[in-house]
Amino acid sequence: MKEYKSSEDLIDYLISKGVIIRNKKDALRKIERYSYYAIVNTYKEVFKDDGKYFDGVTFDEIYSLYDFDKNLKAIFLKYALEIEVIVKSLIANTISKKYSIKNYLERHTFDKNADIESVKRLVFNIGEELNKNYGKHPAITHYQDVYGYIPPFVLVKVLTLGEISRFYGLLKQEDRQAISKYFKISDK
Repeated sequence: MKEYKSSEDLIDYLISKGVIIRNKKDALRKIERYSYYAIVNTYKEVFKDDGKYFDGVTFDEIYSLYDFDKNLKAIFLKYALEIEVIVKSLIANTISKKYSIKNYLERHTFDKNADIESVKRLVFNIGEELNKNYGKHPAITHYQDVYGYIPPFVLVKVLTLGEISRFYGLLKQEDRQAISKYFKISDK
């Protein structure tokens, strides 16, 4: 059974496994800030040689791999969030223009070959999300109270990327194509 080990105990454990700790204070700070598990356990296989872990490896090398991975994830997240905002905007604009800002959740908006249960589930989930956000999200509350409906450009603000992805996947092919053309790489 695993037992709690203090950061100091974990540093001593690493030293016992052959890890070179050049700056114990800095290593302790990093383990306390990011956790031993995140830094060491996640990357230990990279430093395995002949069945032995860490022999001659420095803590700084282990941490550098963790830090690189953390920074790479941050870059991916930044661009994933940007793509999410763009896709939400494109979907909202496309369906608003083509189906109106009021009646866009009706069957005629979706692909005729789409599974009807999937469409019903999407519309139900959207309704649940709107109900959950009513009174919490000012735009949802305002549009519902003043106009009696939520326009697409407000709706997309509260939908998850997963729901947006399902929404996109159920749209008519020509609407999906119109949205995806935005991301087409120019030949110029």
